[in-house]
Amino acid sequence: MPWSQTSPMDQRTQFIADFLREVLSITELCELYSVSRKTGYKWIERYLRQGPGRARGALPKAARFTEPNC
Repeated sequence: MPWSQTSPMDQRTQFIADFLREVLSITELCELYSVSRKTGYKWIERYLRQGPGRARGALPKAARFTEPNC
């Protein structure tokens, strides 16, 4: 059986889906996904404040900025 590979974005989406199911505590979720509780809470806060697009890792404005041609 081949290794299961998921992208970081898929992992965040699954983390949020598991959080919304309310089956595991946040501590248990963070252990399951091998992230710190600080990161887990950050992902949850982004989802609750800004919806699924931001929670999946959409880049902030500063990261999308390109320098104008001079």
